[in-house]
Amino acid sequence: MYAPIIAILVTMFVMISATLHDIRSREVPDWHWMLLGAFAMFSAFFECGPLSGSLLSLGYFLLLLYMLSERSAGFVGLFILASSFSFLIVYTIISCDSSGWVTLFTSFFILYLYHKGLIRGGADAKALVCLSMLFPVYPNSDHLIWNPIYPAGYVFNPVFSIFVLALASSCLVIFYIFCKNLRNGRMGVSSYQMSVAEARGAFVWPLEDIKDGRKIRIKVCDDLETIYDRLEGSGEDSVLVTPMIPFLLPIAFSTAFVLLCGSPLFCLL
Repeated sequence: MYAPIIAILVTMFVMISATLHDIRSREVPDWHWMLLGAFAMFSAFFECGPLSGSLLSLGYFLLLLYMLSERSAGFVGLFILASSFSFLIVYTIISCDSSGWVTLFTSFFILYLYHKGLIRGGADAKALVCLSMLFPVYPNSDHLIWNPIYPAGYVFNPVFSIFVLALASSCLVIFYIFCKNLRNGRMGVSSYQMSVAEARGAFVWPLEDIKDGRKIRIKVCDDLETIYDRLEGSGEDSVLVTPMIPFLLPIAFSTAFVLLCGSPLFCLL
């Protein structure tokens, strides 16, 4: 009875702390995901029994190792990730528990989006993967507004719902940028002009650089100071930027909403 409540409380403590770090500095210490992952392993071991719990915990541990270790790159990283997924598959077969598949496919989906650059923040990806360990299915509760419907609930699982709601709430940023550009007589929903000096101290990505003496459009990259130096060296006063959205904020809000109210995605069924 109390296990889901404890899991939700631990999750929200970690998510609120991580969100505050994200808002202040756009950097989140990894201890947040270590704590969340350790709690997921602890819960798996004691809820699933010695054999199944050990398999699931090992799968979670290797998934955490892949995300948090600086050495998990290249072949080593692929081996760790494949080993993690192997433990999850064996757990699912032995226990006949479909939640193992949910964690596997959800984690793969999130990591794929991250490596393709569609999820920019490493902390965002780590948070979603850890949430998929803790909540592959919805907590048992009589107070959900939208009760899960299975087997559709394995697709519209908690993390998928959290991700979709977080994306939807991020549209507020698009509206803000649109209004900002409209006020300045420009059009656009993803970028706006800012002085180079101001951009240096702001949480934004420059979308322009200097090449062969000309200002050109570029993709988002991490070499910010060098870009600003080139712009100022060429006499440019302003630069087109896009904001670094603290995506953990909508993720944390969506997590609380989904865990306490359920997923409104079930209204589509």
